[in-house]
Amino acid sequence: MTPADQPTPGSPRTLADILREAGIEPVGVGGRRHRIETSAEPDPDLDPAGDTDAEPEPEPDAGDRREVSWHRGVLSWLVFAVELVVAAVLGVLIWYTFSLLWELYPYAAAAAAQLVLAGVVTTGQMLRRWRSQEPLGTAAITALLLVAAILVVLPAAVVLARS
Repeated sequence: MTPADQPTPGSPRTLADILREAGIEPVGVGGRRHRIETSAEPDPDLDPAGDTDAEPEPEPDAGDRREVSWHRGVLSWLVFAVELVVAAVLGVLIWYTFSLLWELYPYAAAAAAQLVLAGVVTTGQMLRRWRSQEPLGTAAITALLLVAAILVVLPAAVVLARS
């Protein structure tokens, strides 16, 4: 900021002046503000302690960024493994429940099958929106329906094969 651009004492500062002093440039293309790279020296007018001898924080080097991305990758795989185990356990529970239902209460199983199919798709849709704000695609819905139908209908085939 040049001396001519600085407000005179006693005149009100505009929001643009405050943002410029904070190192934030005006809104550009895309509607987002971007931080302006400034010198590492603190501004004595903005530093309440007046400590101008403080050293700036060291910038992270590429090795730190690789380590962070490595941790994120491991965390992503760990979350995937947990989701896979939970899905497998739920699948076994659904299979076992429908094995009993088809054998003991076939009409209740026929009614419950529709609810389970709708519930699996709805739960998948909710989890997807919770993570990425995008709806499930046709292929994902088809895969969910196929797996849920196998878990619900094949126990009936096993019961029929035994009789």
